[in-house]
Amino acid sequence: MNTTLIHLIFAAALLAEPFRVNATETVQPGTGLENSNAKVIGVLVEEVSPETEKRGLTRERIEARVNSVLRKSGLKPSDKRDNDYTYLYINVKVIGSSFSLDLFFTRPVIYWDGDTQFSKLGKTWIRGGTGISTSGTQFILDALGDHTEVFANEYLKANSK
Repeated sequence: MNTTLIHLIFAAALLAEPFRVNATETVQPGTGLENSNAKVIGVLVEEVSPETEKRGLTRERIEARVNSVLRKSGLKPSDKRDNDYTYLYINVKVIGSSFSLDLFFTRPVIYWDGDTQFSKLGKTWIRGGTGISTSGTQFILDALGDHTEVFANEYLKANSK
């Protein structure tokens, strides 16, 4: 499938007006964060490297920070992802004093090519960054908490209707 076509379809879904994808379905614009079971959010924290663990960032500690922020926002984090398709993915990597954070909201995305409907997993929200932390893990956890809070706010806004 031509990725340019996929990008064009996704971009068109973000327009302020609904658009026709075929004669039988009208797609409403959205953020990509909409979820039918909006109060429960699946969370998947990637396994961490030995170097990341050596710095004191375990998978459990990362998951605890993310879950705490989600709970404070009124969401119920779950390790049971909605059919293993809709979830917030977290990846934290540390190499020396450098670190990177990646957060993705992943969900099924439906698109059309002519009369044929396709469904693929798509990253509909992406946030992350890199940095340097010479003073320990608290700075990294705080940055992760900030990114998670931005996600929670945008997710709740998208599902408030």
